[in-house]
Amino acid sequence: MEGGERPLRKLAEAFHDLAARVSSNREAMELARFTYACSTVLDLFKLIGIEYKFGEDEYRAKIKDIEAASQTISTVPDLIDADIRNNCVTRSGSHSRNLLRVKRALELIRVIFELLLASKDDTFMIPAAAAYAMVFAAHHEQPIKNAVSEAMYDLPTRSQLLQMVNEEEESANVQLKKYVDASAIVTRYIDEQFTGKGLGTNW
Repeated sequence: MEGGERPLRKLAEAFHDLAARVSSNREAMELARFTYACSTVLDLFKLIGIEYKFGEDEYRAKIKDIEAASQTISTVPDLIDADIRNNCVTRSGSHSRNLLRVKRALELIRVIFELLLASKDDTFMIPAAAAYAMVFAAHHEQPIKNAVSEAMYDLPTRSQLLQMVNEEEESANVQLKKYVDASAIVTRYIDEQFTGKGLGTNW
């Protein structure tokens, strides 16, 4: 990237900070901090390429919805509670449904990073395809699966991606691990908010 920007580092640090707050404070996760961390994902989406534009646009729209909600709703639990009161938790386009979709996107990235850390192969397509199959495939209709499958062939290689994010292999692995550990805490917290209210997350 131009100007020495390091989007991978920005992503990892944002989630590390969010996870630290969740782990050390008894207070609920603030929506504003959550949406900021999630917005750092967009820089990586841009690097993946135009073939993934549909994914970037969908993710961006859901973040914008939650960000708008944060103007009047302070925390993640409060957001879910508001949808419960309005009897619209599982309704298409609800804040809670968008939150669940964003959480899955964060899990997708975590699985990709875990697979990259576990292998030295230069391919990015194989871990991306495997992560999609694990996280999203069961929730998508066949036309979307087909589109994702075709887009996989246009992904950059691992080495190309490292150049794009201005990282060497060693420094990149540090940031990948930092995101993996931090995002696990964040997504587990969100899962607990849904399951604790008897809603589950498989919808």
